[in-house]
Order: sequence, then C-alpha cells, then structure tokens
Amino acid sequence: MKVLLAIGLVGLAALASDDTPRYAPKEGAQLVRTWESRIELDLEKWELRIDDREPMDVLELGLGFDMQIEHNRQLELTDTFTRVNAGRPERVERAFTTIAAKAKATRGSERFSSETKFEGTSRLAGERVVFERDGDAWKVGFADGSRTVEELLAGLEQDLDFSAWLPGRSVEIGERWKIEARTLDALLRPGGALKLELKASGASSEAIKIIGASPDLWIGEFEGDVDATLVAVDSKDGARLARIRLEVDARAEKDLREVIRELNETAGHVDAGTLEDCTDVLTWEAEGALVWDIAAGRMRSLELDGHLDVAYRIHAIGEPSGYGTEWDHRMSFHGKLAVELEVGEP
Repeated sequence: MKVLLAIGLVGLAALASDDTPRYAPKEGAQLVRTWESRIELDLEKWELRIDDREPMDVLELGLGFDMQIEHNRQLELTDTFTRVNAGRPERVERAFTTIAAKAKATRGSERFSSETKFEGTSRLAGERVVFERDGDAWKVGFADGSRTVEELLAGLEQDLDFSAWLPGRSVEIGERWKIEARTLDALLRPGGALKLELKASGASSEAIKIIGASPDLWIGEFEGDVDATLVAVDSKDGARLARIRLEVDARAEKDLREVIRELNETAGHVDAGTLEDCTDVLTWEAEGALVWDIAAGRMRSLELDGHLDVAYRIHAIGEPSGYGTEWDHRMSFHGKLAVELEVGEP
C-alpha cells in the first residue's frame, strides 16, 4: 500500500510539473505578435501660477474649459527563432509589419474649441532586423546586413516573451507570486524604441505635445506592485492552457525637459524661455489575464485594463511680457489605459 501511495504521489507531482507554465522556444518556430493599446484621458484639474501671484484654478474660472485626450497604437510583427540553444533563443529574426499610432486632443470652453489630431508610423515598418545574443546582451542589425542606420536600431529590444511574468517554479491553483513592476515596460513599449513619428496640426501647448508624442518618450520606468495568481489550467482545441490573473498598482515618473526641447527643435520652434521643470507622474491600477500555452512554452495572450492618472508639472521662465515671466502649470488627468497582446503562428 505504501508503495502504491508513493507511486501515486510521484504521478501527481509529475502532472503538476507538466502543468507549470515555462518559456521554451522552439528552433525554427515563427510567432506573430499583435499588440494594441488605448489611452483615454480627461482633464480633472489645472492650476496655474504666474510669477508670485496666487495660484488660479483654471477650471473654476467660469469659462467651462475642458480637455480630452485619446491615444491609440497598433503593432504587428513576426519573430522567427533561427537558433535556440538549451531552451534559450540565440538568434531571432524580426519582421515589422505594422507600426502605427493615432491620437487626438480636444480642448474647449464656452468661447472656443479646438482639436489637434496626430497620426504617424515608423520607418521601421516593413523592415527586418536580426537579434543575436552576445553574452547576456543582444546585438541588433538589419537582416540583409547591407546597411546600418544607428538611429533606427538604437533602443530596440528583443525580449517579448514575458517569461519574467512566470512564477519560475511549480505553483498550485490559487497560488500568487510577484512580478517586477519594471517589466511593464515590455507591455507598454513592446520591442523598445520603435521610432514612432507622429505629425500634428496646431499642437501648441507643452502638455499636448507630450501626450501626442510616442509614449516611448513620456512614460518612465514603473515601480509598485504587479501580482499574479494561477486561477486555472484547462484544455482548449487540444492545447493545455494556464490562466493567470493579473493585478497592477504601479507608478512611473519621468523628467520631460529634454523631450520638450527635442519636440520644439523638430517642429522648428524657438523657445525663448527656460524650462526649469517638466515632469509627469503616471499611476496605473489595472486587472487582466495572461494565458500561457504549456506545451508550446509560450504566451497565447495578455490583457490589462484599468484606471490611469497622469499628473504634469511644467515650470518655465520666459521672456518679459504683459502676462508674466515665470509660469507654473499643474495639470491632472484621469482616464483609462487598456493593452492587449496576442501571439499565434502564421
């Protein structure tokens, strides 16, 4: 009886081990990754101080001022694992099919209204690049090897596998584990700096320029809590799938002074003043799910959706004018951020 019990326990342990989500890329495999993000924001508070005067609540001036911002991005790429060693990818070819973004900022009051639209893509769209492992780092170049455009290759990231979101050990149904918040970067900026170039009509305010720009520029590194829970392991269409619940409570802060200067230079604007401070703080509370194909050793899908708060502080000292020489803007936006990523075979 004891022998039979021991055999049974070994069998259960093996079953649990088989159902543990792990990253295991296959040499020669091709994966199509489709990603989309949607941001919607409404202006909640706007405080303005000029020189040493008392701060003004712009939204309480009786002008009925309001502002809404929408930002949508799409990405589709195909990864081919041309060399895998001991379960670790060594060489990956990546083809960028779609890199696109649209944004809209609507401003208005009882006396006026305006709308700024942004639309753009990247010169990387339609290109093929190769990532080759170099120790613990990756080297990247164009697949044809005939040219090097450093500004396009700089900042590209190979890691889109989300293996860092896995428990790294056997877990039971209902068991929780922590995910490092900084790994949200791979979800919100998949592939790294994709060089989105958005063109706008009539964008003048600094906050509008920042929002309209690629989030590569205005989202900092996240810190906080990302919790995962294995909620089920089931079968669908012959595949064994691990279903993982995700909960996010994270914050990111970034100094945007250099971003603003670069945006002004690109637009040909001459900045007569000095930007003393330009900082944004993002707070994201979201829930979602990660679905992992156990046998294939890869992700099937990942989605997160939740509340997004964005706070800006812009402190500038400008040339003397009738309005003042020192300006301090504090703007708060409230809205939502949703991200979806699907992975499949061609």
